[in-house]
Amino acid sequence: MSDLAKRKKLSPAAKRELEKHGLDIQVGDVFVDPHYDGQVLRISKITKKKIHYDRRWSSGEWSPYGTSSPEEFSKEGYIKIDKPIEEVEREILDKVKNLDKEIEEYEEGDPETTALSRAGDKEFFLKCESDLVQKQRHFALMRAILDRKRSELSNYMHELGEKLEHIRKVLGVVELYLGIHEEIIQIKEGEPMPANFPIYIRQQLLYMDEEVGDPSDGGLDFRSLEDFDIWLTDPEHLQQVLPEEKGIVAFRVRRRDKNYIGVHPFVACEMNAKNMRTYFLIRNGENLYRIWSNVTVDPRLFPRRDEFKPKIREDPFWEGDAKKAEFQYKKYGLMIQGLIHRTQILHPIDTEINIFKPETWNDRIVFIRDDEQLLPSGRLPWREWQKEINSKIKVGSRILYEYPGWYNGYMTSRVAYHLKHVRHPASGVYAVIPGPRGETDLERLRFLYQPGDEVWHEHDYWDDRRSGYQPRKNRVGFQFSSNEVLNYDQISLEDIEFYLGSRVDRGSYVHMIPLLWQLKKQRRVELEREKHFVSLVAGRNKVVEEEVWKAVEWWKYKNKWKRPLEQDDAKALRMIEKKLKRRGEQ
Repeated sequence: MSDLAKRKKLSPAAKRELEKHGLDIQVGDVFVDPHYDGQVLRISKITKKKIHYDRRWSSGEWSPYGTSSPEEFSKEGYIKIDKPIEEVEREILDKVKNLDKEIEEYEEGDPETTALSRAGDKEFFLKCESDLVQKQRHFALMRAILDRKRSELSNYMHELGEKLEHIRKVLGVVELYLGIHEEIIQIKEGEPMPANFPIYIRQQLLYMDEEVGDPSDGGLDFRSLEDFDIWLTDPEHLQQVLPEEKGIVAFRVRRRDKNYIGVHPFVACEMNAKNMRTYFLIRNGENLYRIWSNVTVDPRLFPRRDEFKPKIREDPFWEGDAKKAEFQYKKYGLMIQGLIHRTQILHPIDTEINIFKPETWNDRIVFIRDDEQLLPSGRLPWREWQKEINSKIKVGSRILYEYPGWYNGYMTSRVAYHLKHVRHPASGVYAVIPGPRGETDLERLRFLYQPGDEVWHEHDYWDDRRSGYQPRKNRVGFQFSSNEVLNYDQISLEDIEFYLGSRVDRGSYVHMIPLLWQLKKQRRVELEREKHFVSLVAGRNKVVEEEVWKAVEWWKYKNKWKRPLEQDDAKALRMIEKKLKRRGEQ
């Protein structure tokens, strides 16, 4: 073979090792591996301890493939060939056509009868053994070549599948540009912006249910799109999601699946698939449109500045993932390009714009990178803020607990061992009690809750109580984790409103949003009561309201067990006025 490696003389030690294992091989010999799809291997180097070999790829090129010890090589069952693999394949495929005839020839004669008649002829049996070994290797080679062809056919089928997938992607992109599956709803009608006004394209993907904010009935879903349209007609709400007078923002109905109680799982799955749809909100002056175009935006409408910078070099999947992400972003851009070219939604436009050619933008396209925004000065990301306020949790603190939804309905390790099958706590505000080892057990603080289940009671003669399951009377201690609670006594109304309105890392605490909305309402009511209380006390005691507010804070947090004013307003009034009087006398 012309491409065989240059043969080199073997060292005496290597020769002895090959002879020890019955190997008659040298550099340049070519073998077929009968075990792995008929791979073609070529010996490239032989030492005392290792046999190095290359693999021949379908392109005809050789590349280093592996090594074996002489002992391992002798056991692999490689079949040596002395002619080009293409010639061997042709011969084998020709024989396959007459395979039945060839097998019949090998099966002629009765080995047992022949053996009995030639019982004393050792040479005869050695010849039989040699023939059978040759036949066995011949059929092994046939099978290996057929496996090789089958592997090549599988690779060819895979390539055809990839080409077909690519064609389908292109067809999908063409359909996207042409708007074949597009649905356009005009929410408001009026005068458009002037032709020289730029189109602002927002980067961040928003979620309808989170922007509307109403957590009732599990929040907004695909059945409430008209309610969302009505919500947008409020100028304040429109300013919240798309303040630019000519612009585009992408919306998904929901970030997470909605829990449809009493609905068949298959139906619920179909419903949540619709909740994952992406819609585009487009504003042009007084005109407002909601568009669905059979495209799913994820995770943003256009890439971040550093998104396609090379990641860790050792990551073999980054390049493939980057290509997929780039293709998705191009799809989003092509959809917008189609809207500009074939519809009047964003018109009038005084220049020819091509989304993919910056030189054509002429300040008529502005990309708003709101998915790369930083938090305002003085504000922490949610996780850091949560960690900061929760570091002050101790016995007597009030905490806000939100059931995360992944306990599968039952506890396994959060309560006492003999109570491990009680139901999880409901979301709400709880007082912290000591851990199992007392108040110094800060790593295992708990709160008490009523599971709402039943417990078994034995018959009690004196209480005339029959045996059976009865409602639980005593509350159960639940050991909470600091990342699933908030320190209620450290949360201000400003904190709540900020994190409800912030989109920067909302995905970190989206499961707590319904409880934050409830807390916001509760805090507003509490604040109104405190204002009336402060005004009353300031008037009765002839002091400034600032002094009364300080006394109110003292009342609420001075004790180990924290308390609101309404818990005992008469006592609060008496003690606060007494404190104010002492201050006045000092």
